[in-house]
Amino acid sequence: MKKAGYSVVNAQRYGWGPDAPADARKLAVLRKFVRGPAVLDVGCASGTYVDLLAQDGLDVTGLEAIPEFLKAAEARGRRGRFVLGGAESMPFADKSFDSTILFDVLEHLDDQAVVAEAVRVTRQRLLVLVPLTDPPELLDNNFVFQHHRDRTHLREYTVDELTRLFTDRGGVVRALEPAYPANPRGLLADSLRLPAAGSRALRGLLRLLKPAFKPHYSEVFLIVDLPRG
Repeated sequence: MKKAGYSVVNAQRYGWGPDAPADARKLAVLRKFVRGPAVLDVGCASGTYVDLLAQDGLDVTGLEAIPEFLKAAEARGRRGRFVLGGAESMPFADKSFDSTILFDVLEHLDDQAVVAEAVRVTRQRLLVLVPLTDPPELLDNNFVFQHHRDRTHLREYTVDELTRLFTDRGGVVRALEPAYPANPRGLLADSLRLPAAGSRALRGLLRLLKPAFKPHYSEVFLIVDLPRG
């Protein structure tokens, strides 16, 4: 991972630090799809989801490459087990976990290496979240999803590119859920830089045309079952 810019202070600034509330969509996906009892959260940061899943009664391990985040987890009394280490060479034996979580990880690293390691250490299921490539309809109008400007990202994904990472290794896609939709109507209204009253009026008009606008999503959850044996 590109470690420049990764710190508890910056994490707090961008809304995902150790004191930020859990993301409701992520937590819902985890509770719906995770298989236990043994769960690994790769790139766990300060352990928000490790702690919540441990409170649900699961045996959860958090893997994190940046010591500062693990210190933050310890300072906040997060439940679960925390291990310092990298996602491209995980310090665990083969098939150690029933589920492995890869949320907001693959875009930062050698994704082939991370997926190979996740498959190696996991018995049943992988839970993945990555940013999607901006669709042409947005790019042609100079709109981009804000998180795609993150300079620590090495890439974004199409759905086909993402699924092939796992199906090429024998994985079977259990579920695919687009997440975090953009509002192209609002983006269009904002881009015209109208006075506040004009912008509100335009938004109201565009709301009537909502069925004509194709929804765009910034990220996608992928749930993959692994072959047994």
